[in-house]
This record gives sequence, C-alpha cells and structure tokens, in this order.
Amino acid sequence: MINSCPCCSGPLVNDFVPTKNKKEFLKKSCNKKLDHKFSIQSFADNHDEIERVYVTVDTGKLVTVVWDLLIKELYVTQFLGYPNLNYTTKKSAYRLPYTDPDLSDYPKLVRRIKTYIVFS
Repeated sequence: MINSCPCCSGPLVNDFVPTKNKKEFLKKSCNKKLDHKFSIQSFADNHDEIERVYVTVDTGKLVTVVWDLLIKELYVTQFLGYPNLNYTTKKSAYRLPYTDPDLSDYPKLVRRIKTYIVFS
C-alpha cells in the first residue's frame, strides 16, 4: 500500500469513509498542498488492494481523473470550472483510454492525462 504522495512525497492522510451498505473504505489523501490533489481508495478490510486512484489535474481548469483498477476503467468525474460537465456517477463520466497508472513518475502521469483529455 502506498504511504506517501507520488507528487510531493508527503504523508497520505488516512480516512475511513462509510458507504451506503454500512461498509467502510479507506481513503488515503494528500490534500494539504495547493498545487496538487492525490488520493487512493481501498477496501477497509483489505488495505493492500487499491480499488481506485484519484488525481486532480490542471488543464487550464481543474479536472479529477479516476482509475478504477478493479474493472480497468479510466474516467473524468469532475470538471471544476465547467459547470455543465460535472459528473457525479461513473456511468455519466467522460471516459478515457485505460492505462495502468505509473505512480513512480508523477509528472509523466499528469502529462499523459492531459494528452488523453485533449485528444479524446
């Protein structure tokens, strides 16, 4: 399990978030920095398996991109600054070509996301 942010190497803050069906998931976030947002989500009973990765990217406006690792999907769920493109469900999200997130080179990952958004 990842314990530090791939962008700034700062610690990820643990937060147990309840779901509608009374289960919890673990969300680890680096949200104290102003220049980036990064978080991962895993099941509360299995912290070793990452379910989702969230990265907020500045493309002139802020967008949140989600990797759903269990079903191998990549999509944009939030377009901050684009009020008519805010999606709250995965089914209505803007889909991108799936690729595994390479967290070892964060700047390269962000460049790839921006390229996908521009050319999709």
